[in-house]
Amino acid sequence: IFGSGLYELKELMEIGISSDQYINLILGILAAFVVGYLSIELLLRFLRNHGTLVFVIYRIVLGTGILIFLV
Repeated sequence: IFGSGLYELKELMEIGISSDQYINLILGILAAFVVGYLSIELLLRFLRNHGTLVFVIYRIVLGTGILIFLV
């Protein structure tokens, strides 16, 4: 993801963007970082308190549903 972001940033620099677009780009990067960090933190906290049983049940139900749908 980081490499892709650098590649896109290089292309934006070649094209040239206005200062307003730089602000939007920086705000978007910061928002993605904060939301990603908080999501990982919440998931790890949930897993510490509850374990993975919820995800096991979810996968079994989803897999069964897909098999029924395909048959």
